[in-house]
Amino acid sequence: MKKIACLGIFLLLMGLLLMVWPQTGLQASVRRIASPATGGQESLDGQPAFATDRIKIKLTPSAKGRADLPQDLNTEKSKFGISSLDRTMQRNGAYKFKRAHRRVDDLDWEQTTGFDRWFIIMLDGSTDVHAALADFLTDPEVEDADLEYFAYPQAVPNDPYYGYNWGHNNTGQFPSWVPGSGYTGPTVGTPGFDTHAEEAWNHGYGAATATPWTTPTKPGMARSARESRLPKPTTTLAWWAAPEAAALCR
Repeated sequence: MKKIACLGIFLLLMGLLLMVWPQTGLQASVRRIASPATGGQESLDGQPAFATDRIKIKLTPSAKGRADLPQDLNTEKSKFGISSLDRTMQRNGAYKFKRAHRRVDDLDWEQTTGFDRWFIIMLDGSTDVHAALADFLTDPEVEDADLEYFAYPQAVPNDPYYGYNWGHNNTGQFPSWVPGSGYTGPTVGTPGFDTHAEEAWNHGYGAATATPWTTPTKPGMARSARESRLPKPTTTLAWWAAPEAAALCR
């Protein structure tokens, strides 16, 4: 009797699994574009999270063998030579494509992972990037697809004292002065009143030969004389914004 009951439960579970199985692959593929967390246009500091004029697709092994594909990284083509893919291209305003990655020396790894089957599809803007991505995922010649996400450099120092440099990133974190015990009082400061150094670091550090702007403070020196002796800076903000400068500003 127990065996019959167990068999019945097993068959019931298998039936439920088969009911949802056909949808599992598509749901897994579109989970990123359906998620509010990744479907927006903004990321940290208001910078775009992904490109809106392109997507990436991964062809099936069969499609790769039949398609007319560019063989190097810089060559672009307008048609795959496969009817369903070309119709999907036309339907979504996709006007050209190219390889997403350069070829690698380890051909076995390349074949196993499908690294050479990823392509960047350029869009003309007539179709929303999310709609185009969802449409390409329904094409039987496409194994996977994704947005083209941006990566931004993060150069915040790991110095444990970095938080005390409120001039770099002021969040109102500096403790107030308490007579007899030092800087131990409630935190003070105006959030955002700083040099915005972290935003500058995302755009580079300038030249290693940059001359920092220094102002002589000799008493009695006339303004015009001071200005005539100042070195001309070769970059703007780069020296002050360099992460290494954090150690100089404690």
